[in-house]
Amino acid sequence: MVMEYRTVLVVSLQDLYRSVVGATCINDALQTSGELGRVMAVPRGICGVCGTRYPEVSCLGEHEPGRWISEAALAYIGTDIPRHRSMPVTGEDVERAALILGVDRFCLYDSAFSPGIRFPEHRAKMRLFAELTGTRECDVPECLESRDVDDHHEVCGFLHRVAHRYISTLIWWVDHPRVLHPPRI
Repeated sequence: MVMEYRTVLVVSLQDLYRSVVGATCINDALQTSGELGRVMAVPRGICGVCGTRYPEVSCLGEHEPGRWISEAALAYIGTDIPRHRSMPVTGEDVERAALILGVDRFCLYDSAFSPGIRFPEHRAKMRLFAELTGTRECDVPECLESRDVDDHHEVCGFLHRVAHRYISTLIWWVDHPRVLHPPRI
C-alpha cells in the first residue's frame, strides 16, 4: 500500500530562490523530524500563470549574479544550488496542498496572479512563511538580484532557522488546516 504524502506549497514570485530554498529547508527539517514521506514541501512561483511572462531563466543555476553569490550562503546552511526548474503554481497544486506558505504578501495575497486572489476558496490553508515564528506581518526579503553576499546569507539563514525551529508548528498546520492558531508547545 502506497501512502499519499501531504504537500506544503511554498510560493514566491519567480520560483527561483526563496521558494526553492524555503522548500529545501522544510524538507530537510521534515527529514530530521522523521516526517518526510508523510509531508513534503514543493516550491512554485506566480510568474507564468494566466499567460504572464515566465522568468528569464528557468533555475537558480542559470541566474547571474544569483548563482555565484548564493553558493556560499547555501553551503553555509548545508545545501547546494537546487536543480529545481521554475514552475508556475496551478489550480491542481493549490487544490492538493495541505498548506500554502507564501514568502511575502504580494506573492500570496496581493498580486492579481497570487493564489489568494485566484483561489480564494483555499485561503484557509494560506499563510506567510514568517508566520511560523508567530509574527503576523513579515515578508522574506527578495535577494535574487542583490550582489551583497550578506543579503543572501540573511535570507538563507532565516529560511533555514525558521524551517528547523518551527517544524512542529508547520506539521501542526498541515494536520489542522482550518484552525487559526496552534496550541503553545
